[in-house]
Amino acid sequence: MTQCANPPPRPLQRYLVGKNSKLLKTVCDEVEFGTQFPGLVSDLFRIMKENGGVGLAAPQIGETVRVIVIKYASTFALMINPVIIKTPGKIVTSMNEGCLSFPGLRVDRKRHKRVIVEYFDENWKKVKLDARGLLAFIVQHEIDHLNGITINSEDSNA
Repeated sequence: MTQCANPPPRPLQRYLVGKNSKLLKTVCDEVEFGTQFPGLVSDLFRIMKENGGVGLAAPQIGETVRVIVIKYASTFALMINPVIIKTPGKIVTSMNEGCLSFPGLRVDRKRHKRVIVEYFDENWKKVKLDARGLLAFIVQHEIDHLNGITINSEDSNA
């Protein structure tokens, strides 16, 4: 039997990292304009769906880049390099907030009721989103992940 000199690369197996992962405390790198993400986006959506989530950040599946996905109502969104540019909404308590990386943990968090966020979509088109209510809470939670902040962090505003 002959062996292949250069076997094809094995597909990367991404999975939801646990609460003790150092990746969850990592400030993620900004993504260079035009970068492609082989399999990352589909893995984010798949893992979010499999775990019944409404949002998922790349570090939660082992990638320290500024990429998140969100499911809100019947809409799915990919956000590359999201940045909250304004917080015109008052601060309220987001009740009973959970996180896929901390199964079973529920906390009350202080969140802006409205945020304006800029990001790039899957076509590298710049998007500005005026998020209110639950959508604003989801966006803030996932951007926290990109900054190494989790719902059980000492530096959180729980």
